Formats: sequence, structure tokens, C-alpha cells
Amino acid sequence: MAGVLVPVHGRVEWKIFRDPASGDYVGVCDPLKLTASGRTLEAVRKEIVEVLSYFLQDAYQDGDLDEVLRSHGWSIVGLRPTQGTRVRFVPPEPHIRRVARPVYAPA
Repeated sequence: MAGVLVPVHGRVEWKIFRDPASGDYVGVCDPLKLTASGRTLEAVRKEIVEVLSYFLQDAYQDGDLDEVLRSHGWSIVGLRPTQGTRVRFVPPEPHIRRVARPVYAPA
């Protein structure tokens, strides 16, 4: 997707664990209610960045970007895009913590 690059500064916490059933790595971001997964740690890290980028893109398209930024203590680096501008977000660098077991209770 072409468009103006919009870097976002802030901190976002993710917990990563290895799913015992599949062997995949799973990332969970409780504050944003987001998840990502991958066969390797590198794959899940890339997926986390992609998920965060889509999260910001959705907020922008819905007109909720300012509220999302404010509620998470994030800020845009540089000029703020005007509504309707084609943008691609560079999300905050995720802070990743490995945990030994799943951080959710299976249904």
C-alpha cells in the first residue's frame, strides 16, 4: 500500500508464549485486545508489527486515531495526516516479554 509514512511513538506491551498444542508462538497485547502468531519468534514479531499497523490504520479510517493515540499515551512523529490522506503507519516499537505458558484460559 503506497501512502505517506506516519511513525507513531509510544510503548506497547506484548506477551509471547509457545502454544503447546501447535508449537506456534503466540503474542497477546492485553491493552489493545490484539493477538498475533507465527511459527518462529521472528515471524510472530513481524506479525505483531503488521497487526499494530492495521490497528492504527483502522482507527484512522474510523476517525478515532486521536482518541487511540491519547488513550495509549502515543504520539505521531512529524506532521499529522489530514483525514482522507493515504497513509501507512509505522507503529510503536513493541515491548515483548516471553512468558512460560498461555496468558489466557482456554474455553
